[in-house]
Amino acid sequence: MARSDADYTAALRQEHDLYRLLAALGTERRSSSPESGVAFAMRFYSTFITKVTGWPPSDQDALISVARRVFNVRVRTLRVDVERAREMQARS
Repeated sequence: MARSDADYTAALRQEHDLYRLLAALGTERRSSSPESGVAFAMRFYSTFITKVTGWPPSDQDALISVARRVFNVRVRTLRVDVERAREMQARS
């Protein structure tokens, strides 16, 4: 992996601009083997899902479209996970 240090990972977790987060994760995926690239990206899946719930619907659509390729997850799965996260936040 190009950059696997704890500081880099922490910085990605703190990224509020999800477009930038997905771009960085996509770069990591392309610079790594398929298996390690997906494994690295999936460490940020729940962070992405939680944060995307606060974005407007049009941004959510665009982000989910890109996230499909970054996380190697179907759009349907992403949408279900976003809806579940939204429901959990509403209960809190």
